[in-house]
Amino acid sequence: MGDPVRISAEILKAPQAGEGRSKQLDLGQWAYDEHKCAPPIVDPVVLAQLYSRNVAHKACVDAKTANCVGLGWEIRPKRDADPEKAAEQAEVLRDFLDLCARRDGKTLTDLLTAARKDEEAVGWAAIEITRNAKGRIDGLFHVHAYTLRRRKDRDGWVQKVNGEYRYFRDYGKKVEDTADPERFRDANEILVLGEDSPDSPFYPMPDHVPALGDILGDESAQLYQVQFFRNNAVPRIAICVEGGQLDEETKAYILTYLREGIRGEAHQTLLLQTQPGAGEAKIHIEKLTVGTSEEADFMAYRRWCRDTVIMAHRVSPSKVTIVEDANRSNTTDQDKTFKEQVLKPDQERYEARIQWLLEDEFGADLPVEFRFKEMDLEDEERIARTRSVYMPALTNNEVRDLFDMGPAGIDAETGRVEDPALEEWGRVPFEQQSLPQPAAGMGALSGLETPGEPAFKRLAPTHREFIASVAKLGYLVERIEEVTIPEDDPYQDPAR
Repeated sequence: MGDPVRISAEILKAPQAGEGRSKQLDLGQWAYDEHKCAPPIVDPVVLAQLYSRNVAHKACVDAKTANCVGLGWEIRPKRDADPEKAAEQAEVLRDFLDLCARRDGKTLTDLLTAARKDEEAVGWAAIEITRNAKGRIDGLFHVHAYTLRRRKDRDGWVQKVNGEYRYFRDYGKKVEDTADPERFRDANEILVLGEDSPDSPFYPMPDHVPALGDILGDESAQLYQVQFFRNNAVPRIAICVEGGQLDEETKAYILTYLREGIRGEAHQTLLLQTQPGAGEAKIHIEKLTVGTSEEADFMAYRRWCRDTVIMAHRVSPSKVTIVEDANRSNTTDQDKTFKEQVLKPDQERYEARIQWLLEDEFGADLPVEFRFKEMDLEDEERIARTRSVYMPALTNNEVRDLFDMGPAGIDAETGRVEDPALEEWGRVPFEQQSLPQPAAGMGALSGLETPGEPAFKRLAPTHREFIASVAKLGYLVERIEEVTIPEDDPYQDPAR
């Protein structure tokens, strides 16, 4: 056997491997013992960063936030409250909340949205409360949750930003009631919202913690995809040499390129060449697989990770724009479950805390209460069709109530019966569409009535059809009046 043919290899524009190290400050380094803070189970900084690094997670956080606190809020009268007093108090509270949030350059909805995103991403929401010289609340400020750590004595929270520490008292706790009054002197209060976790005694945990492995797995899969396409989507390959062999130095050079260089910039070229006079020596590259099956499994894994994150958040797929296998029926059921089992408990928790704050500030006998607007699941067309079917089972007053109309024949302010005939008509079933006789003294309503003859007559079939058509559109015919003049009545007996 003759001497082996020497084959040289050269990488054109070979990538340079960097060995730099970041000089950024480590936000996770905390002096827990010095400030008597409890270390969290999961690093809040990492949890906050995941919000911007995973599409499914961000979509779920945004959907839960928008439908929980982002649809607006209102001050409603309490049951049996005086309407005039409630309206006056509601105006005062609306101005108060708007002014307090404006201190932070936000509307109250913006402030609560920022806080709610923190709770969904990190586990808890934080709102700083400031007071004026008289001890009255005059400002509400959003605090980034990842900068806070809870004290072991449960008397407040400590914030660290740029290496500096700042103390906050729990809302309602006085300085002298804390374990370290000197540290909390001149400290503002902080209102922290979050759900207790059975495995985290000091910190609430966000819903997506059980899916952290899937979030990281999806991120790794995403990076693999990026590298795959940066390498021109080339599957595994084989470099074949016929009529010769590679020496150890060339082998090491090629392996280094395949292991490191191919991950660099795309469109780089590996040049293989033989020595002059090498005879029949040939070099060629063969693909070992096209990778179709592997890529299909790969995409299925990413869908699995996405679905697991959505399941951990308990969000309806339609709320994060996933329409696979969706239809009107199951989407409506999923949205209803999302509203009743996920959003409503969280809304009630936020409403209670804000209501307590208002009652602490303005008194426990407030005639009004703070409420969020809820996600609307109503289908106007379906409601109109349903009403057209069930209206005959209701009284006329119950039908009027569907359209925010008061009882017939009764003064809305005084509750006094103004028209006994209409009041009686309001209590009969809706399907008995005969209009009432006018009350005493009401006979001259139109000035066209004939003495001894009623001005209101039983509805004709044409009128019934008209009312049914209007009901299908979601409207109500309150009153139909037909007035006839004797001399112009074509049905009157000429002999009379």
